[in-house]
Parts: sequence; C-alpha cells; structure tokens
Amino acid sequence: MEQKRLSHSSNTDLFFILSIIIGILFKVFFITQMDFHVDELVMIQYQYEFESLSALLKRIKEQDTHMPLFFIFSHFTFQKFYHQEWVIRFIPMMISTLGMYIYYIKLKSIFDQKLAKVSTSLLFLSAPAIIITNSFRPYYLFFFLSILFLLSALEIIKDGINKKNVLFLFAWSLLVLYTHYYGILLVGITYLYLIFTIKINRYLIFSIPLLIMFLLPFSQDIIIDFFTKHTYRDFPSFFDLAKYVIHYFFGLVLFLFGFFVLLYYKVKFLSLLSTLSKDKVFIFSVLLVLFSFLIAFMKSYFITPSFKARYFIYLAPVISIGLYRVFEKISIPRNRNLLIITLVLIVLSNIKTLTNYSLMTERYHRLFSETIQKSIKGSRPLIFYEDIRYCPYSYYLRFAEKENFYCYTQWNFRKYKKLLEENKERELLFISKFKTYNNFHFSNRD
Repeated sequence: MEQKRLSHSSNTDLFFILSIIIGILFKVFFITQMDFHVDELVMIQYQYEFESLSALLKRIKEQDTHMPLFFIFSHFTFQKFYHQEWVIRFIPMMISTLGMYIYYIKLKSIFDQKLAKVSTSLLFLSAPAIIITNSFRPYYLFFFLSILFLLSALEIIKDGINKKNVLFLFAWSLLVLYTHYYGILLVGITYLYLIFTIKINRYLIFSIPLLIMFLLPFSQDIIIDFFTKHTYRDFPSFFDLAKYVIHYFFGLVLFLFGFFVLLYYKVKFLSLLSTLSKDKVFIFSVLLVLFSFLIAFMKSYFITPSFKARYFIYLAPVISIGLYRVFEKISIPRNRNLLIITLVLIVLSNIKTLTNYSLMTERYHRLFSETIQKSIKGSRPLIFYEDIRYCPYSYYLRFAEKENFYCYTQWNFRKYKKLLEENKERELLFISKFKTYNNFHFSNRD
C-alpha cells in the first residue's frame, strides 16, 4: 500500500514538473513567435498617444468600452519598461505566471499539496491561459486578479467566513470589477453562492452595497455597453457555446478521451455525481462555469452579443480544480502511460490552437503586404487596417475626408482592387505588426 501511494505521488510530481515546463515553453513561444493581435496594437497605440494619465483616461471614457484599471496599470508599466518589442508581452506573461504561482501556494495551504499540484498543472497547460493571458490586453490582469478573488472565495467555502477574509474578498472584487465587465458575472455568482450556502455574515452583506456604490461612476458605461451592438461581436450560436466550453476543457480530443477512459473503466456516473454533489468546492466550480456561460449566452443571444472565449478567462482556475475533484473521486489506474497520453493530447491540442491563431493573423498580413508592395506609391497614406472598428479609433473616421486618409477592413478585400486603382497617388500603409505600427503615430501626422 505504501509503495502504491509513493507511486501515485511520484506520478503527480512528474505531471506537475512536466506541465510547468511545457506550459512555460508554450508561453515563451507565444510571446516571441505569434503576431500581435489587432486589440494589442490598439492598446499599444493608446500608450504611445497619451503620455498623460488624465488624457488617457479621458479618451478611454470617450472612446473605449473597457474598465480603467488595465489602462492605469499599463500606463505606468509601459512608460517604464516597454522599450523593446518583446517586452510588450513579457510583462503579461510574468504577471499571469505569478498568478499561477500564488494559486499553487494558496491552494496548498487551503487544501492539500496534491490538489494544488494537479490543479496548477492543468492551469499551466490550459490553452486560454497560454494565449489569452500572455497578450497585451486586459485579460492577463483580469486573470491574475480573478485568481486572487477565487482563492479568497475558496478559503471562505473551506474554512468559513470571518472579517479578515471578507475584507480580502471585497478588495479583490473591486479590482476585478474595475478590470473587466465580465467581472460582474464572476463576483455576482460567487457572492450569491456564498450568501446561500454559508451562515449569513453582516460583513459580507454590507460589502455588496459598497461594491455597487464603487461601480456607480461606471454605471452609464456598463449600461451602454450592455445594449450596444458592436460590429466585432456576432450573435452566438449553440455551436459557439459548445466550442467555447470544449476549448476551456482542453479541446475536443482530450474531452472525448476522458469520456472514453471513464467508460473503459466502467465508472458509475450516478454514484460519481452523488459523491461530487456533497463537495462544496466542486459544486461552486460547476455553478460558476454553468451560470457564466449560460447568462452570457442568453444575454448575447436575445439582447446584444458579448460572447467571446477570452471573456471567460476567469473560469480557467475553477475548471482546473473541478477536474481534479472528478479525478480524485474516480477509481482508475494512476499509471504513467495514462499520464503521458494525457500530456501528449494536451500538447497537440495546444499546438493546434496556436497554429490556428497564427494562421488567422498571418494570412491577412501576408495578403495585404503583397498588395502593398505591388500597388501603391505616393505622398499621402492610404491605410489598410485589420478591422474597421480599430481604424485606428472611431473618432478618426469622422475626419477621414478632411485628413485625406482612409481605412478599409480586411473583410471586404474584393472591393480593394477598385479602391487601389482610384488611389494610386497615395502611399499605402498596412498596419498589422508592431514594428510597422510603432513607426506610425497618427497624432503626429499632418
């Protein structure tokens, strides 16, 4: 028995070490080899255009739908550190990795070392955690603060509530809400779960109106964003819902492999569900994932679309814990062959995801670059941008005719030939990669 326990422990340690190494390698590959997303270019342009924090926040208030904390944090770090292209994504990588380290340390103290190792391993291998949290967008900060918030909530679920952990929960709640609108889902569902499952606590109840009060300055923006139909958000289908869920559960192949393993070892699903239903941490994880996807999908399907995979990055930590709870309760061999197959499938799934991301960005970069080199020469710029919504900002479109430059979206390339013929006297500038973007400051153009 002792030998078997040691064997299981060594397998867990092996999985933990390999997962961290593989996860970090994926992260480094992403920040060094993957093209910048159009959102990242916009965030970069914000930082270049506004040296004053007050001017930046004013422009965010006027033109952007994001909460301010990411822009405030980026303003100070950008001015101090972002002097090289590779640093743009290096800091998000470090912040998200720090979040995973804190996640491991705290889980170990709240629960046990095995849960901490397996959950952290899964988080390091999560494709959303590799791609979304290493981009220069609000999601890496949202991910980091969500981890701190969830750890406080898990501590309350496990050990009970007191004044100190409510204070931490409130602080992380406020920072999460100031980072992204989807923080409302995370904080709202978590608070409701705590209110209905633990003894009523006056500090917890009192913190709710305080949070609402701190959100009031942004209430108008939240309401406007809620009812605005953005051009870059499509109404979701049930296929999108299934695709995003599977994406967060390590891809379709691994999803099917896990189901096959359960069938092969004749796991009794009803008995497993009965056991898991008594686990408060598992129930919290399931409810947070279920209601996050369901509420966002229903709102996007019936009102205005706001359903993107990256918005759910806060779910990655609880999905990892939930999967561990399932793994802990089922009786299947914990052998190294199964471990190696699982790792290989996750790696292949992540390679596929990174390849799709690369193809998505490089396809248009290459197409437009070839067109630029062949077609246009002149004195005034004709600007091709990846997407019309960021071209470069909406307020520039109002002055397009006056400033004598134009923006065209990647989605209507068939119309470009005529436009190119009509504008042969203009210089064509395609903005897609940071080096090109960095050398072109719209505010400095005459």
